[in-house]
Amino acid sequence: EGEGEGEGEGEGEGEGEGEGEGEGTGGHIHTASIAGANAPGCADLTNDGVPDNSFAALAGFANGPMQDSINSGSLTLLPVAVGLAAPGTDGNFLLALLTGEEIEAGIFEVDPEAVDENGEALISFDAVTNAGDMQAGPDNFVLNLPVMDLQLELQLTNTIITGRSSVAADGLSIQGGVIAGQISQEDLDAALVVVPEEFRGLVPLLLTPDIDSDGNGSADAYSLCLLFESAGATVLGFPVE
Repeated sequence: EGEGEGEGEGEGEGEGEGEGEGEGTGGHIHTASIAGANAPGCADLTNDGVPDNSFAALAGFANGPMQDSINSGSLTLLPVAVGLAAPGTDGNFLLALLTGEEIEAGIFEVDPEAVDENGEALISFDAVTNAGDMQAGPDNFVLNLPVMDLQLELQLTNTIITGRSSVAADGLSIQGGVIAGQISQEDLDAALVVVPEEFRGLVPLLLTPDIDSDGNGSADAYSLCLLFESAGATVLGFPVE
């Protein structure tokens, strides 16, 4: 799973209002990119008043292949809101992020491996939107990042999702979307196993840890900020009946 498919598994199982209740309202992430350094909208995970994104150094390597994967359909990410009624600008709900494939124009089918044996999304967040300002999380998230024809499976923790949400007849839209989280040194090392040794040695020159996750005064984790836009879509197969 996740080999060139953009399929991720999350450990978070949010229990927001609407989980398992009613119908889901779906969307499709049609653009995504790693943000630049200090980009507006990225989270300030270090509480220093400056947006954090250690992975900005990889934007030049990853953004083109990532968008190509979205355009080709090999990376298909489907946000689905459960328990959020139109116009989708106010309320508590469950936000699931699922993988799938487009079976007809604007119609997507959820990958069965994106849900567990109980039909719950492997990646889901408790979410709230107020006057259209949405925030989901924090929870865990997995991003399969294409770099140099390889897929880096990044296990993110403390991940939050923000954006402007709305629900219309065509589904869930999220404008100005941001996914921000952190990855530990251990999880980064595990992701880099697929990378040739000669490139692995360059990583410390590109990425600098910027988060002190254990409070010992030394940075030991890396921030990541992903920007995205999502349009309404028909998503079949979730919630599982």
